[in-house]
Amino acid sequence: MATNLGWLWQNGYVREGEELLRELCAVAASADSTLQALAHAVQLVLRSDHDLFDRDEAQEAVEACIAGGRRDIGEFLRLRLALQHLMRGEVAQAEQLVELAERAVAETNDPGIAAPAVGVRAHIYLARGRTDAARQVLESALELPYYRGNTNHLISLLSSLSSLELIEGDAAEALAVAERALCLARGTNDRFALPSVLYHLAQASLVLGDLDHAADYVEQADLREREVRPPTETSAFLEEIRLTRAAIAAARGDIALAETERETAFQFFADHDLTVTGTNRLLVDRYLTD
Repeated sequence: MATNLGWLWQNGYVREGEELLRELCAVAASADSTLQALAHAVQLVLRSDHDLFDRDEAQEAVEACIAGGRRDIGEFLRLRLALQHLMRGEVAQAEQLVELAERAVAETNDPGIAAPAVGVRAHIYLARGRTDAARQVLESALELPYYRGNTNHLISLLSSLSSLELIEGDAAEALAVAERALCLARGTNDRFALPSVLYHLAQASLVLGDLDHAADYVEQADLREREVRPPTETSAFLEEIRLTRAAIAAARGDIALAETERETAFQFFADHDLTVTGTNRLLVDRYLTD
């Protein structure tokens, strides 16, 4: 139940999921070590998009899932771990993990592993400056029939493509792609994906000079993210939203707010050994560099 309901909990019911998983782990502690490992892995997956987690802990959970017969959960968590390496600028380590997930795809032909692997592979190409390779990976994946019935993965791919368009300098196309993702997220009530989509809309609107819409989108992203996540002081994604808010303030000439928000976000990144990459780097260089 836990592994199959995890996707539901991620789509707007994270607090309910974490409460039930705590109960499950308490029972599993005295009943079944494999069940305990799987429940712990789902806990990590649930918080992986809004919180940083211990890498050794995550690796142990990956191995436990695979040993317990849930390779799909294990590989998904491995890919979340790869993204965390990218957030720290550790591209080589991220690529090693993605290669393991891609090997699992070749062995199992599981599209549920293949879909997130495509997105992480594209981000690795972007980190290496290989934008043509990133585009080829994303656009090829978008042609696959799998995504017609799996909109959560489709929205993720569109978000990655929006980032690519912005990095390549086509803010209008970045906005159009993000708007497509927004229609899908609202049409399927995908509350989990909505904050990220709004965040991409804010960044594209900012670069296009539409500051009012940019400010509205970034505040909506912040609000929606806090609605679907467990109570927490902050997270990596919330601080990325803060950086976008700082860039919008700078574009409006509100230097005091821009500096306050920038320094708060930078302090979080420094405390957690994170780097500013991708579209965030673009906004920092364009709007927040002295």
